[in-house]
Amino acid sequence: MSGNWTSWLIMLILVAYMIYSVFHTVQVYSRHRKALTEWKKTNADAELFDDSKVWVISSGIMAIVGIVIALNIQTMNVNKASVGLYRIAYIMIAVIFISMVFSSLASKRMWFVSDGFFFGDRFFKFKDIEKREPIGGIGSNTLHLVFKDKYAIQINKKMDDKITQKTKMWKASKKNRK
Repeated sequence: MSGNWTSWLIMLILVAYMIYSVFHTVQVYSRHRKALTEWKKTNADAELFDDSKVWVISSGIMAIVGIVIALNIQTMNVNKASVGLYRIAYIMIAVIFISMVFSSLASKRMWFVSDGFFFGDRFFKFKDIEKREPIGGIGSNTLHLVFKDKYAIQINKKMDDKITQKTKMWKASKKNRK
């Protein structure tokens, strides 16, 4: 009986952490949507760069798999006393993947205009980019883009390549105007 009690206690702690994590993701996405909607009022012609599709689709599929398993766990070879714990665990996994969909929509897309880009919940000018700092790790594909005000955003290599391309275009058009 005590083993079952500790399992439920651990599950309660994990559920509390998951709720906190999902709440934070919803706040980030909400700030993103609000700021983007406001910014697009004056930048309707912005060009979207979307690197979220694979993440959204794969996270959506994994959420569905988690829900299907949670709903059918009693038909699997699981100790009857543990069905509730497994069901909660798979529902938590599904909810985490659903929150990853919203996280991807806020952090894997950017909108470009001639002098900068919108990312997350704010607009960044190309002229304010100070440096790029690789994030360590084996096979790491991400970096911090640091701005003159020391604000940094985490982006992947594809996003950085697009920013580099657009920055070069901005500098060329600026040079041509002189």
